[in-house]
Amino acid sequence: MLCDAIRSMAKQLLPEFAPLLAHYERWAAQPDLPAQDRRSIESAVALLWGVQK
Repeated sequence: MLCDAIRSMAKQLLPEFAPLLAHYERWAAQPDLPAQDRRSIESAVALLWGVQK
């Protein structure tokens, strides 16, 4: 899953994925998302939010 790849990336590469933040936020908001996927996506979202600061 790309979320897992984002979490394991070197910090200097994360800005390349910042444009995906809105997509991941919409994805995480889906009510039928399995809990494990939600945790993975939310972790990636947190990292990407840190990049945008």
